[in-house]
Amino acid sequence: VRSAAQLLGRATPESPELRAALAEAVDAEVQRLQRLYDGDRSDLELVDVAEVASQVIALQQALGLDVVGRIPDGMTVLADHGDLADILRSLLDNARRHGEGLTIVSARRHRAEVLIDVVDHGRGVSVDELDAVFERGRRGRAAEGAGSGFGLYRARSLARSMGGELWAESRAVGARFVLRLPTAET
Repeated sequence: VRSAAQLLGRATPESPELRAALAEAVDAEVQRLQRLYDGDRSDLELVDVAEVASQVIALQQALGLDVVGRIPDGMTVLADHGDLADILRSLLDNARRHGEGLTIVSARRHRAEVLIDVVDHGRGVSVDELDAVFERGRRGRAAEGAGSGFGLYRARSLARSMGGELWAESRAVGARFVLRLPTAET
């Protein structure tokens, strides 16, 4: 929103098409944020998990993360495409910064839901911090390097706004983050 608004401020009267496109983009994002704030998720649609995950995985591979997707074709959830991509991006950014070795993104059906796992082989999350890492501004004690402590908080908030949930599980080696989202059958 900020970028579009800044460009809108710089758009000259000679570029009415650019001004109109930027104004429309700002208006659409403000409406989306208002719906999120109001709890109105009428914008949810059937989203192909493999399609979204492959786009996010490709970006993370380009950034140097050793990651593979193991998601069956045709697995759909009731979600917002952009929000699902943001959640996966946040989880894979986290794996890139704190994980080691191969990161695996997989998905499976469970009743009228889809569970998406992101598993890395880094330091992991200690049992006493499994919920705390989702608090705004909070980072795990083992976290090193860059990070604001906002990514996992936002990812969980987005999951919940779509009727889902996001949690962490402790493993002997690494961490497992599980995203649960409803299918259209719920």
